[in-house]
Amino acid sequence: MVQLLLISQLLGCGPDARETATRAYATEMQNLWRENQAIGREFMDVAAQLKKEMLTPDDVAERFDMRVVPRARSLSDKVAALEAGTESLSQVHAGIVRAWEIRADSYEQMNKAWLQADMQAYTRALNDNRSVRKAEDRYLEATNKLLEPYQVTLDPNP
Repeated sequence: MVQLLLISQLLGCGPDARETATRAYATEMQNLWRENQAIGREFMDVAAQLKKEMLTPDDVAERFDMRVVPRARSLSDKVAALEAGTESLSQVHAGIVRAWEIRADSYEQMNKAWLQADMQAYTRALNDNRSVRKAEDRYLEATNKLLEPYQVTLDPNP
C-alpha cells in the first residue's frame, strides 16, 4: 500500500499531458523556425547576388525553382500537419499556418512574375511576402505568452 502511495505521488510530480504537449509543440516549432530562417537566407542570397549582377535572370529562376519555392512549400505543409496539442495553441497555430502558406504562395508568384518579366506582379508578391513578417510577430508574441508558464520560448532567430 505504501509503495502504491509513493508511486502515485511521484507520478503526480511529473509533467502533465498539457505540459508535455506544449513542450513537444515548442520543440517542433523551433525546428520549423530554423528551416524558415534558412529559406529566408536563401531568398536574401538570391536578392544580393542579383543586385551585384552575379546571377543571370535564368539563374534567379532556377534558384527559385530548385531551392526557394519547394522548400517554402514543404515548410508550409509541415506546419499545417503539426498538431499543436492544446486548444489555445491550436488557435494561435492557425495564424502561422496561414502566414507560411502565403509566403510559399508569394515565392511561387515572384518566380512566375520574374519569368514573365512582370515587375508589377513581382512587387505584389514581394509585398505579400513582407506582410507575413507581421503575422509571424503576432504569432510569436501570442505563442510565447502561452509557453511562458512552462519556461519555454520560441526564438525567431535561432
